[in-house]
Formats: sequence, structure tokens, C-alpha cells
Amino acid sequence: MSNSRKLRGVCASPKGKGLLDQARREGKDSEGNRLTYERIAEMALVGERTVRRFFNGENVDKSYATSIIDALSLDYNSVISLEDEKVEEAKSKIAERGSDSSIASELIRDLETILQEHRKNTEIDNQAMDWLKGNRLDLAEEAASAALKECSNQNLFDGDREYAKIISELSKDIIEYLRICHICLQEGTIRVLEEARQQSLIPLNFDSELYQKALIFIKEQKVIQKFTQEAGKTLVACLDYLIAVVPLL
Repeated sequence: MSNSRKLRGVCASPKGKGLLDQARREGKDSEGNRLTYERIAEMALVGERTVRRFFNGENVDKSYATSIIDALSLDYNSVISLEDEKVEEAKSKIAERGSDSSIASELIRDLETILQEHRKNTEIDNQAMDWLKGNRLDLAEEAASAALKECSNQNLFDGDREYAKIISELSKDIIEYLRICHICLQEGTIRVLEEARQQSLIPLNFDSELYQKALIFIKEQKVIQKFTQEAGKTLVACLDYLIAVVPLL
């Protein structure tokens, strides 16, 4: 596959879009005229189409975004969605580490999907967030049990006592995974997940397949069954990220 289609742009965050719109409505050029897309393009030395795309929340080249922001006397970090830069950095690092793995390309697609879904952040995420907080313990234990049954041919335990011990330890790890997902929903950013990965805060005390099976169980048997596609989309995106990244921890 050609590398020419790699996404390397940035976009305005929801807050940033508001700042851009406010600056266009209330701002004036050097001659005291109201700002139009055409005038902003002239001030920033970029195309009008690029300005319109940036104001619409679409990705544009970082240098173009910087020029537009500077022309409007706004702060870069207040306008730009930092998730773009975090995800691009993560994609590069993960691609390097997983270049020999079929998981790498899948993970990159997952990251791009997560980013697109994140930009549609709305109050409906609160439904999944509240449900996750109230059911985290039960979800973790049930998912751990389901994962062990599915991977029973790996001879991971010997007898009921060993089984109970693994269930307990695996459940604790899954609870931590779900806790990170909850923070992600609460803060409205996938940055939490990527920072947890970079700081080695995502536990991995058993074979990665166990964690993947547990997370897939939660996603397919719980979240998708519980919520509409719209209401559960961000939580599903978080779980998809973890499912993809676990083998690369």
C-alpha cells in the first residue's frame, strides 16, 4: 500500500471551532472590515477552500492551520485538537514496533476510526460512562470467566483453586482497563488511553489473548447489546483500541 495517503493534518477541537467562529464573527481586518473566509485566506496566505475546511473541523496541513490561527491572533493549543498529534505520533511508533505484525495495519485503522468518532463527542457518552462505572466489577469478572473458558486449551490453571486465583487476578486487570475507558469517556479524549500505553499503565500479567477475549466479550456481549450504535460508539472505540494494542504492550 502506498504511503501517500498517510494522514498528517490537524483539525480544530470542538472548543477550537467555537473560537474560530467567534473570531470570524467579531474580528476585523487591518482596514476595519469584517472577516470573511476569503479575507482570512488572504491574511493567512492559504487557499479559501483550506480555510473553509479548517473552520468545518476537517483536517488541514499543520502549517496551514498555524497560519490561519496566527492570522486570527488565536492560541494554537486552544484551537487544535491535540488528539490528532497524539494519534499521529502513536501511529508512527506502533507501526515501527509492529511492522512485522498483521496487527499493525489494523491498529492504525482503529486509531483513525477512534479519532473520527471522538470528534462527534456528545452528551450521550454519559449513558455509557454511568453504566460502566456502576457495572465495572461484574463486567470484569464475567469477562474474565468467559475469556478463560474460551482459552481453556492453554492449560493456564490446575484445579479449582488455581482457576479462582487466575479469575481474581485477571478480573483486577480488566477492572483497570475499564477504569481507563471510564476516564476516557469522562474527559472526552482518547489521549488517556494512549498516555496509559506509553507510561506502561495498562496491565498485562497473562497472555494477551486472554485480555483480548475478555474485552471482545464486553464489547460484543454487553456494550453492543446494551446500547444503540450512537450511544455506545465511544466506549466501543475505546475497547477496540485496547483490543488492538494489547498484543503490542
